[in-house]
Amino acid sequence: MSVKEILPEDSLLPFEMDFLPGFVSQKALVELKETSEAKVQNLEELKVVISRSEKINDINFEDDFLRIFLRKNKYNVSKAFVQLQNFVHFRRKYSSLFKSIPEEYFATKKSTEFFSVLPYRDRNGCCVVLLELGKWEPTELSIDDFKRLILSVYLQVLRDPMTQINGFQVIHDFNGTSAKHLRYCTPQNLYFLYHGAINCIPGRYKKIHMVNESVVLKALWAIIKHFMTEKMRKRIFFHSNPEDLVNFLPSTILPVQYGGEIYEYHNKNMIKKMNIAFEKTPLAGDPNYF
Repeated sequence: MSVKEILPEDSLLPFEMDFLPGFVSQKALVELKETSEAKVQNLEELKVVISRSEKINDINFEDDFLRIFLRKNKYNVSKAFVQLQNFVHFRRKYSSLFKSIPEEYFATKKSTEFFSVLPYRDRNGCCVVLLELGKWEPTELSIDDFKRLILSVYLQVLRDPMTQINGFQVIHDFNGTSAKHLRYCTPQNLYFLYHGAINCIPGRYKKIHMVNESVVLKALWAIIKHFMTEKMRKRIFFHSNPEDLVNFLPSTILPVQYGGEIYEYHNKNMIKKMNIAFEKTPLAGDPNYF
């Protein structure tokens, strides 16, 4: 089966899976250079490089955690090591943000619903995440807790080999954003989010969609484009009409406000579980879900 031969038109892949379909294993081989030899040899090479580093050789990393960095960097040991170092430095520098938000917030603060992992993957197996930024009320959920929730979801989702290999499609919805959000679009906050996502967290971001243009999006883009790589810029898509998303994602997996067919898409219990697991995650990383 070729990598481009994905699924029949009417097939849906749920977000939560416990196996790798054949086309995903083939994608790992062709796109990520994940041979049976590389899985062993390159992992051992990475461990040797780590052992020689005074900055991180005191950490006994989980094998599954190291393999996420290898997959992200197509089994290039040098690049995987640089990103791993970036992540460790990032986590140590911002250690206060690598903590769960209080569990009761999910019952008392609607702002916790701004981040959703959609129930189904796209036809390439990508995890689709939705950030409805207008649902975040800064007076209810602090900017630090906003960052904590983002970190917790991305890092927990990456424990899934399906997401490690296939990556993400990300939807940023600016509907409802206003001046109260604008004050947080500082170069420092935006660089934190960009640097953390791109240079530290080993996620494969395939497409990033910006919908419902607002003054916040204009301000954000005016700043963030200056430290965004050309490669990432080419993966950003602006949609004047939210329903244009159906040209990129099947309507069967999209919420109705984007021309889709899904009415219930925010899984509060799953986000709560990710939040709890986030604080328990050691610097050495967690094992995969499967």
